[in-house]
Amino acid sequence: MRNHYPTHSDSELTELLCKSSDEIAFAEIYARYGREMLSEAHRKTGERAVAEDMVQEVFVQLWLKRSRIAIDKNIRAYLKGMLKYHIIDHYTSRQSSPVVPAASVPLLPDPLEGDYISSHFLRSCYEEALTKLPDKCREAFELSRSGRSMKEIALALGISEKTVEVHIGKALKLLRLEMKDYLAPFLLFFSFLE
Repeated sequence: MRNHYPTHSDSELTELLCKSSDEIAFAEIYARYGREMLSEAHRKTGERAVAEDMVQEVFVQLWLKRSRIAIDKNIRAYLKGMLKYHIIDHYTSRQSSPVVPAASVPLLPDPLEGDYISSHFLRSCYEEALTKLPDKCREAFELSRSGRSMKEIALALGISEKTVEVHIGKALKLLRLEMKDYLAPFLLFFSFLE
């Protein structure tokens, strides 16, 4: 997969991402700033795995919140700000969290294996994560992904708009947790193909 936006400015990429949910713009932003952020996180934490998790979380949040964020400054500064808060959270939570031995963490498949990268695999992981949601929550989320407004979803399900927001937030949180192990290797793979 080749990058289609190498000449676009950061502000153009940000607009494509936030207004059109453009996946190629997202991949270009990742290609431009992912390694820089990884280097920064590694320098601040001294732990490569922790740094990779932080950068992954920053990009997962960027993607999940893309339609709701307003980036007043440039995307690089926005991403660095997000990373800064993850680094602060890391040191804050580290003081109260037990250390998990590396041997107890399951290994992921090699991200360069074709089956792992395939959209079919990612799609099945996504659909499996959706099955873990309560029925109303899943219905609200699926309706939101089909382009329906909060008001339309509320009318269709017979619930308030606030309840729709709660359901969608709950679904996004679960999906972020369920899919986080797959997003970063997928993005890394495509950034090496440039």
